[in-house]
Order: sequence, then C-alpha cells, then structure tokens
Amino acid sequence: MIPRTWADAMAVFHNVRSSLGFADGHSELHKWLELSTIKAGRAAALGQDTPFYWQKPVPIDRDYNYMEQGYAYEGYPKYMK
Repeated sequence: MIPRTWADAMAVFHNVRSSLGFADGHSELHKWLELSTIKAGRAAALGQDTPFYWQKPVPIDRDYNYMEQGYAYEGYPKYMK
C-alpha cells in the first residue's frame, strides 16, 4: 500500500484561508481548521521552513481529510479504503 501523506504546507493568507486551484479549472477559498495546519501555513507564508509532514493522522484531522478527498493518484480509489 502506498503511504498516504501530506508533505508541504500551503501558505495561509486571507484569515486562515488558502486559495486552491484545481485541474478542472475551478478554484476555491478554503478555511483551515486545525491549529497545526494554520501554524505551518503561516510559517510558509512568511517563507520560513515548515517541518510539516503528516501521515494519515489519528485522531481525525479535518484539514488532512479535506485535502485527501480531492487528491487522486495512481491506483485511486484502490488505496482510499
């Protein structure tokens, strides 16, 4: 099984929100909910190093789950169970 991870924080601007662009051409302004995401994203916005590397989190991480829903990769949906 391919490990499910998120390695790079996105910059957080717009009152703990980030602009996301999708391959189908639509975009979205997403509000982050978890303090760990917000801290890493603010550091990224300032150009600071962000020691941000998640594996599938336990307990539930709402931001990770949001990003995972829209991420397709080789083998999808085989490994999304």
